[in-house]
Amino acid sequence: MSRARLLLILMAATLMAACSGVPYRERQAQRLAEYERYAEAPIDHFTFFRMDDWEVLGREQVLLRTTQRDAYLLKVEPFCPDLEWANAIGVTSSVNTVHRGMDSVVVRGLKCRILEIRPLRYRDWLRDQREARDQGKAKSG
Repeated sequence: MSRARLLLILMAATLMAACSGVPYRERQAQRLAEYERYAEAPIDHFTFFRMDDWEVLGREQVLLRTTQRDAYLLKVEPFCPDLEWANAIGVTSSVNTVHRGMDSVVVRGLKCRILEIRPLRYRDWLRDQREARDQGKAKSG
């Protein structure tokens, strides 16, 4: 496949995603509700060595994936500037440990204190996503 054709396909896919019929905040709320079904009781801290991925889920919620198996729902203080539109985030920690009430999500240099940490049963979420996708393929095929 030529490079130009691949670029055109990627641009078209991006445009289609941006033109989704579901407004941005509504999609965030749907994703948050989906993840909350897999969230466990709040904890005081967790240890991590790198951030694999993250997803903004509203004005005060972030999903942080630290490994292929571990993910956390973080709730930050209200009025975290630009969180829901962030292109990049950081997370403060002390010796690779993130503490509720002490550490923050960093957006454009501004710190938003973490008020709640809830571990996610991420493997269960992945399994259910895979099963739903496979059922969808079986129904359409």
